Amino acid sequence: MQAVRALGSFLMCGAALLPACSMPDEDGEKAVEAAPREATSEASLTGCTVHTAGGGFGNLTITPGSGLVVTDFDATAYVDPALDAVISLARGSATSFNHLATSVRFSTAGILDVRDGAAYRADATVPFALGQPRKIRIAADLLSHTFSVYIDLGSYTERLAKRYAFRTTTATVPSVDHLAAIVDGAAGELSLCNVVASSPTAVQYAREGAYSVVPLLSDSALVSDGTTITMRLSATGGAGSSVAFGGELAVDPTNQQPYVARVIDTQLALNAYTSTLGPRWSRLDPIAAGSRVLSAAADGAGVTLAIRNTGGSISILRYPADGGAGIVLYSGGTHAALDANGFAVATATSTAYDVAMFANDGTLQWTQSFPGAIGASIEVMTLGLNGRVVLGGHFWSPITFGGPTLDLAYNGEVNVNTYLVGLDRAAGGAHVFTNRVNATRLTGASGNGTNLVVAGERVVTPIFPDFWRYNASGAQVGVGAPYLGFYEGWGRSGRIAMGPSGRVWWERSMVWPTPTSVPYPYLIALTP
Repeated sequence: MQAVRALGSFLMCGAALLPACSMPDEDGEKAVEAAPREATSEASLTGCTVHTAGGGFGNLTITPGSGLVVTDFDATAYVDPALDAVISLARGSATSFNHLATSVRFSTAGILDVRDGAAYRADATVPFALGQPRKIRIAADLLSHTFSVYIDLGSYTERLAKRYAFRTTTATVPSVDHLAAIVDGAAGELSLCNVVASSPTAVQYAREGAYSVVPLLSDSALVSDGTTITMRLSATGGAGSSVAFGGELAVDPTNQQPYVARVIDTQLALNAYTSTLGPRWSRLDPIAAGSRVLSAAADGAGVTLAIRNTGGSISILRYPADGGAGIVLYSGGTHAALDANGFAVATATSTAYDVAMFANDGTLQWTQSFPGAIGASIEVMTLGLNGRVVLGGHFWSPITFGGPTLDLAYNGEVNVNTYLVGLDRAAGGAHVFTNRVNATRLTGASGNGTNLVVAGERVVTPIFPDFWRYNASGAQVGVGAPYLGFYEGWGRSGRIAMGPSGRVWWERSMVWPTPTSVPYPYLIALTP
């Protein structure tokens, strides 16, 4: 029978070792075929599974997952530093290397590496030592068949692999339900302890990185990492057409043709594409160093850009759909929001809180001043709710926008002095609603016409990210984000977008294993 080392509490425990026959595969691994060793999920079993050279594959049953699967474990090598041990998620009990999807290896070179498709490599050099546990996380996306690997090094978290491809023989598996391990060398042992796996059903897909998002029809989306790539994603997260250029995005609702804009040193780069991301035109215009594109919006006649200037003020630029020269429609203010029908600009300082609404051609439609809100910050601003200009941020003294007064408040955990206000776009900016948001700060806001979603954080120790849904009247219709599988709960919140069906794309950073670890952002697509 297999020995069990007392190295800490564990959810599952291995059974007997069975003999295996083997032959080398294409990269030196042995294509072992053996009756698998199964681990149970009985809560009464404690300890660690130990995998020994010559013992074949050991398999632990984990929570089945077909979307985002996050699995944590402690792995420790013993006896021989050249043990050549491999740990991986698998569909069913693994009996050969071809069954492994997300291989992490204790290599014969004394370092940890990861299988990317058909070969092992790593984004960082992380050595291991005999008897020294390594806390490892595998975050696997079963829809794109990619995964990332993180190692806790005590003082910081190292990302060993970012969006590596599943092994070629498992590139289409629909789900995983086992954590498999094998010691493939002539000698050595590997223990696995404290395995925890989760697979949240609310997550449609997850993609590591920070992305700007424009929702499209049928829950598809156009996404960009801001610099290197813009691509179409299907409703299930599959990558479609793409271009090797990133930036802020806008899509013409009349023909689904996108625009991508970003600042490169002292030039504003604006590219226009067909609906399938074929090139239409591009242009480079001079711009002050340090400027950046905040947002973009398009209509049949052209594209509008909001630029944050070096000093912090806003410029609104307008380019025609044929790629002609752009013009400056407005300069001033501290914040802006755009859509296909116009733009709003706001100024929030220690002496003023003003909002102005403009048509697409820069014609002023109305202005509103709110002396009762002076001193409040603006952290989010959107025109995504039909007939509304929505703003939100933090306040340090009681505020009013012509509706109810919000006083300073504490919810028993943290100060929740964050507001959300809706102004009537067609009635000169008249007050529609004022809400308190159960957050310390807001990070994003978006609407699909009939509903609004707002993302933020409760900044305590640790920081907890969350989001909230509202209808056009400002009534909250959704309480908090669903459970996402980042089971520690803490993390960071970023931008957010809402599609026509109510699907949400949220930038939610993983912070593991402690609240002070390095945040790694993920774009997470969630069911309505």
